[in-house]
Amino acid sequence: MKSTSILICALLLCPVLLYAQAPEQSGPEQKKEEARQASESGPFRIELLTVLPGKEIYNAWGHTALRLTSRRDGQSLVFDYGTFTFDRYFVLRFLSGDPVYYLAVRTYEQTQAYYEKQKRAIYAQEIYLPPQKAQELAAFLQNNMRPENRAYRYDHYLNNCTTIYRDLLDRLLGGDPGEFWSRPGGTTFRKESLAYVQRMPFFHFGIDLIINGRADRAISFKEAQFVPQLLLQGLEEYRLANRPQSHLIGEVKTLYAPDEAVVFDSGSPARIIYLSIFVVIFLLPLLLHSEVFQRISLRIWIVMASAFSVLLLSLWVLNSDGFFQHNANLFFFHPFWPFFVYLRRKFQQISGRGWWADLLFLAPTLLVTILYVLDIIVEQSIGTFSMMSLFAQLCLAAQGASGSGPASRNRESPGS
Repeated sequence: MKSTSILICALLLCPVLLYAQAPEQSGPEQKKEEARQASESGPFRIELLTVLPGKEIYNAWGHTALRLTSRRDGQSLVFDYGTFTFDRYFVLRFLSGDPVYYLAVRTYEQTQAYYEKQKRAIYAQEIYLPPQKAQELAAFLQNNMRPENRAYRYDHYLNNCTTIYRDLLDRLLGGDPGEFWSRPGGTTFRKESLAYVQRMPFFHFGIDLIINGRADRAISFKEAQFVPQLLLQGLEEYRLANRPQSHLIGEVKTLYAPDEAVVFDSGSPARIIYLSIFVVIFLLPLLLHSEVFQRISLRIWIVMASAFSVLLLSLWVLNSDGFFQHNANLFFFHPFWPFFVYLRRKFQQISGRGWWADLLFLAPTLLVTILYVLDIIVEQSIGTFSMMSLFAQLCLAAQGASGSGPASRNRESPGS
């Protein structure tokens, strides 16, 4: 630990102004060569590291870090904003929109050994910063290493390990990369979030359920770079674009490539998997004419819809980052489902038409489905969950109409 601290000081407190001033630049290739020579005269080499996704949900989107290598003795340090402490309150803090992450510093050898165990490839892009910008970078890292500044409020889309370095590099390069990346990205936060969890149907379902319509607006290519691989792609495109600062970005180099990389995008969409499970749960009991299975499917739906409503309402109240409020999925998974069986029985006793309860509970689903078709509600997940809810409720209504559903056992015959 002592040697690491000494190395940090040596890297960050070196006289960065030792960089040789580059002569007047002419062509693109000459600019790159001059920037490279100026960088090599400084005390350390700067590289942006991109790590490909892993097998767990917390590393499913990959990782970004910054590597500084001393030109004096070749030792490397990695500055990592993706560090968190998983304690008993972490999940609560994460769901409430207040997860605490912090900056950690490790040697590159420690970093590579960690990712080698996970079989995750590591790529590097060297950044040839001019002297004053390298000094600004050193000051930024030095300030963020202070105990009072190491922790920060993590936001998956707006403030994570990748967006911090994206914004830092954009600022150091005079905002030119951000201008270049301001074009439409042809994607959304939801689409990029779900693309990396196709092999995790449970988490795919959960993410799709809890984020609201804000995640469905069209975003720029820069905004899409909350995903590490998209920042890697963006810097490579910027390097090749012959922009004013393109000569300051180096080529992508492979630092570590496993023999068998993690496959992070399976061929089968996760939605197909959980929709198929849904069909089995609610359609099979109806086809089998089994009262026992129909009672089970009704209870599954009531418990599931009620639990989802509690989750969505809790996120709405506790979370303040804007991606969990006003979730239209509450039209399907609302807290009134526990009263469904009771209301069906009451309607049956009063009017002999228990299906009125089915119609009453089906109305919100039909309303939101119509609004979605008319593009009044733009949440992409509405299509999935309206289909699920509509299918489940129609199956439950058919069970009640068939006379074998759980509510039908309590019907009273006239004159009895």
